[in-house]
Amino acid sequence: MSSNETTLALRTGNGATLNVVGEVDVVSVSHLRWRLHHAAIAADGRELLVDLSAVTFMDSAGLRLLLEVHQVLGPRPRLHARPGGRSEEAP
Repeated sequence: MSSNETTLALRTGNGATLNVVGEVDVVSVSHLRWRLHHAAIAADGRELLVDLSAVTFMDSAGLRLLLEVHQVLGPRPRLHARPGGRSEEAP
């Protein structure tokens, strides 16, 4: 990870939203894995939204983590990102 810090914020209510800001790489992915685990618990069976719109960089370790989350939780978590500066949501 370079000078960009990765920050994570969890909001709960009708489900849970985990906002990821900065870089997701081999250095930060273990902390993100831990936070995703706790976000899934906080969602308590409701929707889990992982907001990646403020992620500036993601390497293969981050992509691998997203695949792991999908394999464990199935379709429950939604990913929100802005590739190319647009806002898009994956079902």
